Amino acid sequence: MVFDAAGPNYFVSSHEGVPDDVHAADHPLWDGCTQSQLGVVAELVDIKADGHISERIYDLVSQWANRILPPDHTLLGNYYIMKKLVKDLGLPIEKIDACNNGCMLYWKDDVDLEYYKSCGDGRYKPSQWQDPHQKKSPYVVLRYLPLTPRLQRLYS
Repeated sequence: MVFDAAGPNYFVSSHEGVPDDVHAADHPLWDGCTQSQLGVVAELVDIKADGHISERIYDLVSQWANRILPPDHTLLGNYYIMKKLVKDLGLPIEKIDACNNGCMLYWKDDVDLEYYKSCGDGRYKPSQWQDPHQKKSPYVVLRYLPLTPRLQRLYS
């Protein structure tokens, strides 16, 4: 649920367990509180995803909570800061373009091809504008979740 709102991290460079920012966020919200910053953020993100709440509403609720909490609290101030914290929890995801008919993946040796070997269909959707700097949009994107980093995190 957390990644429904914050999104997965496609650019994780290190698979060495949990980042330091996440350990720092595991402290109580304020002295004597039983809830941690990370736990509260996870609950708020879950509520945001389940309730289809906009970023603006999330920011307003965070600002309200910051006003009513004790002055020494560590609750994050807005959605952007929360998203940066949650992003560090993510594991790597690789995006691989695939054929619209399901006959081929653009992976390894075929990553630079423009047309499918087997059926000849194009890899990218036709663009409405002929801007050469515009990023091309593939018909189908497969999201590959590598197993090794997940096992490393599980057993670290």
